[in-house]
Amino acid sequence: MTKLAYGCAALATLLLGISPVAQAELEPISDNRMGEVTGQAFMNIENIPGNGVDYTRMTLGIDVETRVNIDDIQVGQIDGGTDFSAQHLALGHIARNDGETFNGVTYNEGEAIRGLADKREK
Repeated sequence: MTKLAYGCAALATLLLGISPVAQAELEPISDNRMGEVTGQAFMNIENIPGNGVDYTRMTLGIDVETRVNIDDIQVGQIDGGTDFSAQHLALGHIARNDGETFNGVTYNEGEAIRGLADKREK
C-alpha cells in the first residue's frame, strides 16, 4: 500500500512539475491588425440601417435540410403581444401524390419536397 501511495505521489509531482513549462500568453491585437484578418465564420452578424429602424441580420453559414411541424409558436412575446405568432406552421413538406411538381422538379408520393437552394438532380 505504501508503494502505491509513493508511486501516486511521484506521478502527481511529475505532472505538476511539467505544467509550468507549458505556458502561453494572450496578447491583444490592434484594430488595424484585426482588420487584416479574413476568413469565413459559422455565423455572420451585420447591422443594416433602415428608415427610422435599424435591422440586425444574422446569417448561418450552413446548409440545412429540415421538415418541421409546429402546432403553436410565439416569438418575441412581451406584455401580452408577440412579434410573430403562428399555428400549424410547417417548414418543408412531403409529396402527397405521384407527379407533384414544385420549382420545376417532379416528386413521387412520400418524397420530401425540397426548396430552391437544394433541387435534386433529375
